[in-house]
Amino acid sequence: MRMPTDKQAAELEFTKDELAKLLYPGITYDVALPQQWVDEVTNEHFDPRHCVVWGYTPRQPIYGEPLALTQDAYRSLLFQAHAKRKERES
Repeated sequence: MRMPTDKQAAELEFTKDELAKLLYPGITYDVALPQQWVDEVTNEHFDPRHCVVWGYTPRQPIYGEPLALTQDAYRSLLFQAHAKRKERES
């Protein structure tokens, strides 16, 4: 299954929970996001509240990580990760 765009997801009227179950079967996730992380990415002009869940994957089983529910969110998360890497390299 491919991730929908933000517009497609809104038109399909899935809840975050329903979409996460379809996109990440078998992954434990929470629809509530860590407030500190939300504040950080919102300051970077990305509002994740409608398009990201917090997943507890084999890679991050304890602290969790953001899991995109739409293509737009995935691109935004990639951009954020790239910017953080550049900051650390500076």
